[in-house]
Amino acid sequence: MLTYVSHGPRDFGEHPVPSSTRPAWEFYAVLRGHIAPLFGKNGDGELGGVAERRSATLWLFRPECVHGWVGERNRKSGIAVFHFAHVSRALERAADAGGGWVSVDINRPAQVRLGRLARELQPHCWNPDALFEFHSQRALAELTILVLGGLATPHPNPPAKTTLSAAARVQAAEDWFRAHLAEFNGVRNLARCTGTSEAHLRRLFLSERGCSPKERIDQIR
Repeated sequence: MLTYVSHGPRDFGEHPVPSSTRPAWEFYAVLRGHIAPLFGKNGDGELGGVAERRSATLWLFRPECVHGWVGERNRKSGIAVFHFAHVSRALERAADAGGGWVSVDINRPAQVRLGRLARELQPHCWNPDALFEFHSQRALAELTILVLGGLATPHPNPPAKTTLSAAARVQAAEDWFRAHLAEFNGVRNLARCTGTSEAHLRRLFLSERGCSPKERIDQIR
């Protein structure tokens, strides 16, 4: 079910969106300009990891995947964003394989369609009626086809996916824990929400903090 939709101009160059989590699956489309997801922060508050700024792109993020947004200075971008409570198993597997998120190129007709789709859905999302469920299902089907179709199409020059430094991943995990103290329910969930495996998260904490994630969590508490 669709839980949120928005669209329009954004100035992420002048006003970047700090890294945080979302409670739902997020489809984020760039309709104009160039933007990039921002992953985590280091201890000094600087950017922990930024993917390549891209245009004509559709991103999909798992729930609780820590990310924000940055853009180009002195140039606004146009976006459309859709949140869903659930997606297909095929999309779940794709996001898991990508470390919590994936991105695909979209062409100009797809950009136009996604902008129109967001405008069509907004009144239904704000004031759900008897047809809301069906509008939601149609939108999810269109977005799913774009993502899975894009992943199935070889890219002639695939952009390198950002690999966060060990320090950035550890800091992102600690930031997520501090923001979700009341709902923390184990290292496995912490790993999933920060886009890594439980075993790899343990290795990162041992390397960067000299202790296990559980020991570090106890220290923060």
